[in-house]
Amino acid sequence: MKTALYYIRTRCNYSQSMAAREIGVSRQMFSAWERGDKPIPDARKDAISALFGVPVPILEETDEAKLLAFCDRPMFTTVCQGKQVFSFLPPENQARVFLGSPTETRPEERCRELMSQKTELLEQIDGLFRFAPQQQVDELPNMELKLSLLSCFSSVADAAEAVEPQYQGRLLRFVLEQMKILSAMLRGIELPEQDTWAQQQLHLLRYRWGQINDLPDNTSISETGRSKSGEPEELLQRIDYWYQKAKKRGVDWTELQWWLNQILEQENEHELD
Repeated sequence: MKTALYYIRTRCNYSQSMAAREIGVSRQMFSAWERGDKPIPDARKDAISALFGVPVPILEETDEAKLLAFCDRPMFTTVCQGKQVFSFLPPENQARVFLGSPTETRPEERCRELMSQKTELLEQIDGLFRFAPQQQVDELPNMELKLSLLSCFSSVADAAEAVEPQYQGRLLRFVLEQMKILSAMLRGIELPEQDTWAQQQLHLLRYRWGQINDLPDNTSISETGRSKSGEPEELLQRIDYWYQKAKKRGVDWTELQWWLNQILEQENEHELD
């Protein structure tokens, strides 16, 4: 059975060795108290109470629900033996409020998880920028766009660092909300119906995406490879024709390259026929 001392110690992010050292007992003795194998001496209860910032009577509580309810409150950060720990009362030195559920992963463990996730994410990002030498021509435009996208994310992170601390979380959550809506649009999934604003944003994004991908009829290429708008029939002239026309329309470089490759592929198909 988990004792009150266990719930309080883990909530405060102390290891058994750290807590024992601060109280002045061996780790084995502290562990015996925590397991309930030995009662906590009255002479040590005040030291435990002061270390964790809890009232002495709570150390005798055995009801798990009451212990969880007691631990479910804002904590105060401090440093002990070079490690960030928490107290139920604000220490005399500078402290900050920490909010977190008692059932959540301890901060140090969560930090390790986040660092592991960061490493995996960096590996994924690195994979986005790998391509064989023979693919450089095709991938270069998209590579530039991907780098621009990462640069935008970096700018957002810089902007978050520049704003007041109380607004940093709001800014990052706002950006995350926008990215989730964009992801839903690209993946073709729906958002919760109760989130009316997000649904509206999703519809606007889909409309915009449809506009971007809706090419005018007079610039489409027929199945025979000939334009409906009187383009030249010779391959190089046709490629140059569409190149000049697309530049005037302000088409993105990646889109233009894809478009010209379609003309080339269609010509190759006709030669095989």
